[in-house]
Amino acid sequence: MPRSLHQLLQRAALLILIGAALCGVARGNQDLDLALPEMGEPANQAMTPAEERRLGRQIMSEVRRKLPIMDDPLINHYVRDIGGRIASYAGAGRAFEFFTINNGQINAFAMPGGYIGMYTGLLTETQSESEFASVIAHEIAHVTQRHIARQRLRAEGVNLRTTAMMLAGLVIATQNPEAGQAAIMGGAAAGVQSRLNFSREFEREADRVGLQALAEAGFRPEAMADFFERLQRANRYRGEPLPFLSTHPLTKERITRARERAQSLPRRNRFESPAYPFVRARAIALTSNNPDQAIASFDKQIESQGRTPARTYGRAVALIEAGRGEQAIEPLEQLIDSEGEYSVFYTTLAEAHLAEDRSTKALDVLDNGLSLYPGDYALRYTRIKALLAGGQTTQALRAADDAKRDFPSDVQLLDLRARVAQAGGDRAKQAISTAEYYAALGNLRGALRQLDRILDSATVSTYQRSRAEALRERWQRRLEQDR
Repeated sequence: MPRSLHQLLQRAALLILIGAALCGVARGNQDLDLALPEMGEPANQAMTPAEERRLGRQIMSEVRRKLPIMDDPLINHYVRDIGGRIASYAGAGRAFEFFTINNGQINAFAMPGGYIGMYTGLLTETQSESEFASVIAHEIAHVTQRHIARQRLRAEGVNLRTTAMMLAGLVIATQNPEAGQAAIMGGAAAGVQSRLNFSREFEREADRVGLQALAEAGFRPEAMADFFERLQRANRYRGEPLPFLSTHPLTKERITRARERAQSLPRRNRFESPAYPFVRARAIALTSNNPDQAIASFDKQIESQGRTPARTYGRAVALIEAGRGEQAIEPLEQLIDSEGEYSVFYTTLAEAHLAEDRSTKALDVLDNGLSLYPGDYALRYTRIKALLAGGQTTQALRAADDAKRDFPSDVQLLDLRARVAQAGGDRAKQAISTAEYYAALGNLRGALRQLDRILDSATVSTYQRSRAEALRERWQRRLEQDR
C-alpha cells in the first residue's frame, strides 16, 4: 500500500473515532455499528488532560472565526451561570467554558478541554430552566467522563493540530457546510461523513452522570426525560430529524431509563432562577430576523394568550432592537415595580436609555442595579459601555480593568476593554488589550504582533513593557506546545 494512501486511511480512521466523540456536531440520521475493538488504554494514555485542553483551544479558535458566537452579555452570563452551577456538583476538577451559538437549531455539543456550546434554539425551545439545564448537564458529563479521550486512537502522522482542524470542521459544518469542509485537513477527511454519534454506552453514561449532577445542583431531574419526550413527539411530523435527535439518538428505553433514574434520586430542595423566562424571551427577541416582526409576534401572543411578564419583557427587548428604546422604558420600569428588582430588568432598562443616547440616565439605572447585584457581569459590562458612550474613558477603562480581574478570559469583555483603551488614546494600553483579546480568541500570532508594536516603542512605560514581555513569553510557549 502506498504510504500516502496508508496515511489517508489512518487519518480517516482517526476522524471516525474522534468525530464520534463530538456530541452534538454530527449530522445525518443513519445508525452506524463501527464494532470498535476495546483498545485497553486508559484515557490518559489515549489523550492527556493537557492535550485535551490544547486540542479544545485550537478547535475553539476555528469555531470563533467561522460560527456566529452570541455576543449578548446577559444571555452569555446566564448560560455560564447555569453551567457553572452544575459543574460544581459534577466532580469536574477542571475549568469549563460555556458559550452560545446564535442559531435556531435545537442542539448542543461538548469539545475537548471542557468547551461546551449551546445553540440559542435550545434556549428558546425548552419550557423550563431545568429542561435547559438538563442538556448542559448531559454535555458536562461527556467531558467529566472523558468520552473524547476514551475514543481516541493513536495514529501515525496525525498530530494535534491536524486533529483539531478535523474536529473544528465537523463542528462548523453543522451550520456552514462549505466552511466546515474547508476546515477539515486537506479535504481528505471530508469523505468520512460526520454521521457519527457517541456510542450508546457513552450516551447512557452521560445521562446517568448528568442526572446526578442536575439533581444535586437543585434542578428537577425529571426535566431531562420531559424534554426528550417532547422532542421525540415533535420529530414525528418532520421530514428529517431535529439536529439534536440526529446527534443524541432517543429510544423509548432511554427515555424510560432517564425517568426511572430521576425518580430514584434523593429529593432535594429545588430551585429554578426567576430569570429563565426573561432570558428565554430575550433570546427570542434577539434572534429574530427582524425586530419589527418580533414585536408583532409578541403582540399577537399577548392578544391571543394574554399578557405575561416574560412577553412584556421580550417585547421591550425587541423595541430596543428596533431603535424604539423610548417605548421600552415604561414597560421595563413597570416590571421592576411589579415583578421585583431583578438584574435582568436593570440591564435592559439601561440599554433602552443608551439606545436613546441617555448615558447619564443609563448609569443611574446601572448603579441602582449594581447596589443590589455588585458582581453581576451584564450590569458591569453595560456600565462600561455607558461610561464609554458618555465620553468618560478614564472611568470606563478603570471599570474594564476591574471587571477583567473577575472575568480574565472573557472574550467579549476583552474586546470592549480594547475599544475603551483606543478611545482613551493610550496606544500601549490599546495594544496590550487588543493582544489579550486576540489571545483569548486563539489567535496567538496576531496577539504577538500587537505586542511587537509596543515593545519597539520608546514611549511604553516600564510596567507596560514588563507586562508585554511576560505575555509574549507565555504565548510563544503555547504556540510551541500546539505545534
